[in-house]
Amino acid sequence: PIGFLEVPIAYCQIEDVYIVSRWDSSQKFCIRIVISDGSVLLQLSNKWLRDQWLHSINWKRSMFKFQHILINSSIRSDVLLKELKNLIDMSLTTPLQDECIFQTPLEIISKLLESRLKNHCRLNPRSMVQALMIVHGLSSTCPHPRVLLNITSLCLAALSTLFEERRADLNSDIEANITDRTIIEDEWKSKLNCFINILYFISLHEDWRPGLAQILQPIPFPDTALTIPEFTSSIKSVIRNICSDNRCEVHLMLLGVREEKENWLQIFCPGSIACDDEGDIWSLILTTTAAFPKDP
Repeated sequence: PIGFLEVPIAYCQIEDVYIVSRWDSSQKFCIRIVISDGSVLLQLSNKWLRDQWLHSINWKRSMFKFQHILINSSIRSDVLLKELKNLIDMSLTTPLQDECIFQTPLEIISKLLESRLKNHCRLNPRSMVQALMIVHGLSSTCPHPRVLLNITSLCLAALSTLFEERRADLNSDIEANITDRTIIEDEWKSKLNCFINILYFISLHEDWRPGLAQILQPIPFPDTALTIPEFTSSIKSVIRNICSDNRCEVHLMLLGVREEKENWLQIFCPGSIACDDEGDIWSLILTTTAAFPKDP
């Protein structure tokens, strides 16, 4: 940009933006942006592009306005509800089509709820306990199993997509240079570690471990995943936590559903592709499953 636009105009500085329709007949489709010390006239190639710019600028201005208003902790409840309704109405009625049209309002509302909930819990610490008691009451079902299923399903789906992307990338005819290939590989490993870490943190919770063990028993990963050292090395932390559980209904999930079905003990046995620790995790699984008495 040159001239006036060498310095960017912040959305918060825009006082008004409107269409200059009197020049439409001469095929000059313009919008005027009014700021505190003047105005900027933008000419677009056609009226559809002009309208798109107009709606985009107005939408962005409104998002900044809502962010500024809603983060104000002293705002009255009636004003807060009114602004939230305006935010939702604008998101539903705007002619713009983009993923951020709904994502940005969700982020604004999420931050607002998070801030309000933090303040409420800080001022009323007992209310958190009461909320948990209501959720876990005699007439309510504990939400934890449902949450566990949702989280693990998300992780498994994401991991499956990652392995598919890796397979497609390896089979691609497009040759990337070493630098690009390294960046792609590092990004892939970062995503892999993210979802494996979620499974690991789930395995740290004793009440979630039985459900996680049941989900992982049939080895819900593609065969190609078991040949990738980064995956087999990372998933060991999850398997180790399951194996260290003294409950038979947990650590026995590392064995196969049936005899001909491959299980985690076989995957990490010495000599297999996944075994890179001289049979350490295999020995742990074997010792644990053999040491505890089984139900007759």
